[in-house]
Amino acid sequence: MYLNIKDIRLSKKFTQKTLAKKARISQSYLSKLERNEKVVVLGVRLKIIKNIAKALNVSEGKILILDKD
Repeated sequence: MYLNIKDIRLSKKFTQKTLAKKARISQSYLSKLERNEKVVVLGVRLKIIKNIAKALNVSEGKILILDKD
């Protein structure tokens, strides 16, 4: 599983701070998600994915990639 947050965030010209605030998560947690730290990514709650997707105005499917290939 891979989270495609950083690429989308950069395309929307959001800073980590801005996105974290809009998604109601900490900037440090967002940073870990963007780095795709395995333990963090596997434990991420669907609600957080939904909040991030809503803040970026994209579907959850654009963020949550099951296979990086």
